[in-house]
Amino acid sequence: MMNFDCPAFLYALKLSHEMSERSKMDQSKEQIYTTPQSESSNSQIIFQSRLWPYGLVLFVISLVQYALSLTNEFVFDSKATFLMDPSIRSLDFLPSYFTSSTAFTIIESANESNLSYYWPLVKSFHLAEYLTWGANPLFYNATNIILNGIVVVLLFFLIFNICKQRSVAFVSALLYAVNPVRVEVVSWAYSDSYIIVAIFILASFLCYVKERPLLAYGLFACALFSKETAILLPAVILLYHFLILGHRRLKEYYPTLPLFVLAFGYLFVRYLAVGSPPVTDLGLLKIVNAIALILPLSLKILVFPDAPTTLYTLDQKLLTTFPVQVVFGYFLIASLIALGYWLWRNNRIILFWYLWFFVWLSIAFNVGQYGDFLTNEKVLYLPAAGMTTLAAHLLLHLCKPKRLAYAVVGLLVVAHFSITTYRTRFWTDDITYFKSTVAHAPDYYAIHY
Repeated sequence: MMNFDCPAFLYALKLSHEMSERSKMDQSKEQIYTTPQSESSNSQIIFQSRLWPYGLVLFVISLVQYALSLTNEFVFDSKATFLMDPSIRSLDFLPSYFTSSTAFTIIESANESNLSYYWPLVKSFHLAEYLTWGANPLFYNATNIILNGIVVVLLFFLIFNICKQRSVAFVSALLYAVNPVRVEVVSWAYSDSYIIVAIFILASFLCYVKERPLLAYGLFACALFSKETAILLPAVILLYHFLILGHRRLKEYYPTLPLFVLAFGYLFVRYLAVGSPPVTDLGLLKIVNAIALILPLSLKILVFPDAPTTLYTLDQKLLTTFPVQVVFGYFLIASLIALGYWLWRNNRIILFWYLWFFVWLSIAFNVGQYGDFLTNEKVLYLPAAGMTTLAAHLLLHLCKPKRLAYAVVGLLVVAHFSITTYRTRFWTDDITYFKSTVAHAPDYYAIHY
């Protein structure tokens, strides 16, 4: 049994309290949310030394809560990826990763039989892992856990360099670190592509914010060749210019041009290698209905996960009719738009992180092109950072007194840490995995393989 009253948590909350006390008491609400000013003395220092103690605490918490995942076996698709794929057994296959699809699956469905994944850097990473670790799942699980800790630390530095408030950055990253919606990605070795691309995305964005453009562009290129999701980063950076920096003149956006050049160049290379990215062929009504179903599910499982293994099968009937779930989704969409407008009028820094969630989640709206399901937990790995940062802002700046804010944060951290730790065990082996899957999605085709 884990002891959740551990010193790491107490130290984490103590750090948050100390950072809040250091904030200037005479700052008005307007001053808190104005565009952050660059630090003239160290504007290009990416990792400020005074922030490392906070980053270290976040990293340790990230390691501890996933420690039980170390003993997980290769489950389901992990076997195909690491044990059955002959192309990761020799360096001779390395050039082929850049000229053909990197997908390898033991399950074939109507959609998965012709997957056109193009993840050459992820496949190269798998090659390096196999040549180093062989077939021992312990090392693959450990690698996932360590890389996830790096994601959390990068997010902390990114948030700080945008909002310039250590308390907000620390609490945001802490809530993100313990959020249970990220368990599948970290505990399932197969899902490491989400972690790898997140590292490159966050590092690229952080370098861009710190005015290190060449490094930012290079890391963005690495993100593109890791997973298609990275194609959305230029949109996020445009929002950064518009909402955070307050840029309104066209020339102020010129630094983003190389990002778009790289994105279009990547699409061209990808087209030559594996063809065009799969794009949903659903009609407008089906797409909107799908979004109306995905958004409530996504927001719900950020706080209250539905099941140990969350797979939402694709029910075509729900996409062509207007049952209660779809009608509720439309109402939620209208409410979310209204909230976005309110944030536009009142708080554009929070609006940026609010939109972060929807921009990165939009990849999930490409329904039906990467499997016979509506959505799953994995797609929320990076978007979740937007909502945890939104929650941190609201708790620390609107919840009075401060002690109440930190009490709520503490309760959320302990609750989500506990749920996360518990859920890591559902990727122990195939039997455990499929038992949890069939309980939630009995019609999912892969269960019967």
